[in-house]
Amino acid sequence: MNQVRTIDTDQQIRALLLSGLSVRNVANALDVSKSAVGRIRKSMPDVTPASKIGRPEKLSLVNQRYCVRSLKTQDLKTAKQVQKSLENDLNVLVSERTVRRALNAGGLKAAEKKKKPLLSQKHRKDRLAFGKRHEYWTVEDWKRVIWSDKTKINRFCSDGRSWCWVHKKAT
Repeated sequence: MNQVRTIDTDQQIRALLLSGLSVRNVANALDVSKSAVGRIRKSMPDVTPASKIGRPEKLSLVNQRYCVRSLKTQDLKTAKQVQKSLENDLNVLVSERTVRRALNAGGLKAAEKKKKPLLSQKHRKDRLAFGKRHEYWTVEDWKRVIWSDKTKINRFCSDGRSWCWVHKKAT
């Protein structure tokens, strides 16, 4: 192969690439290396990208989004259920593993749901006592209550447990 390239050769390479020839065909036609043609091809934004190699994907991007959406919005809980939904609704036949890959690509991951402890007998008694204590409260009484969802609000280390900044008095 002739390794000496000129401006004229570069222009010929660009012209052949624009005409739709592959890197290999251009390199053989002009007797230059494939890597040289490849470098020029990368610098040309108007040349179509190289064809994908490997097997084409079974699920299109639309079907991948369908998998994620169906898991989030419908009552489906498993990849197997999503697979059956794809098969029944869209007539798309794919494996459960393919659906799992699509769900992972969509930002979802399988995780075991954490179990919460059941109410103990003490909890039940405390709730009943609370209900009986406040049975006759009016709407105005309840308006003075601040409800928080398991949020611990601690003012000035009032419980003596949590660490907080305490200002020292000047002596």
